[in-house]
Amino acid sequence: MNKEDFEDIISELINIEPNKIKKHTIVINDDKPLFNKKDFDTIEGKPQYFELDNNGRSNGAIAIISQNTLPLITKKKLKYPEPSNWNKAFENKKLFEKCHIIAYSLSAKLANPKNIFIATVKLNKSYMKKVENEVKKHINDKSVKILYRVTVKYKGTNKIPIGVLIEAQSIDDSYSVCRFCYNM
Repeated sequence: MNKEDFEDIISELINIEPNKIKKHTIVINDDKPLFNKKDFDTIEGKPQYFELDNNGRSNGAIAIISQNTLPLITKKKLKYPEPSNWNKAFENKKLFEKCHIIAYSLSAKLANPKNIFIATVKLNKSYMKKVENEVKKHINDKSVKILYRVTVKYKGTNKIPIGVLIEAQSIDDSYSVCRFCYNM
């Protein structure tokens, strides 16, 4: 699949009417990400966070993750910075929460405001976590390095994203992931 076709598919997913979404996670391109050669120059353990957009929203990040980047200790309560457009009223509703773009469980990195966005509890604790756990399991089972990118996708100038595109490609074997997860 070429980059234009790939972007067209993502654009279609972003523009589906919410009441017509049938699945919360969509496999794209047979689970094959669309990395370019430069993406593989990413330094292991040093995630690159994309710049905030003109509306102050987090956009994504790319990293090489491996057993070396996984945290030695799992923290129960992480301190999150407030993502742009965060509303204190979200904290009591149990619908939205602060979500890492690249999970602490994969990178052991905390508190970078460019790595946080507003997610539904379902996206963070169910859809993204399922993919993150799958990637982490592959790393632990096979002792591989994985190029991992999460791109946050917004519809127009909305403060809350419509979803995230998660891409992963093992550097050492044929494992790959390319999935769009809706923020619902």
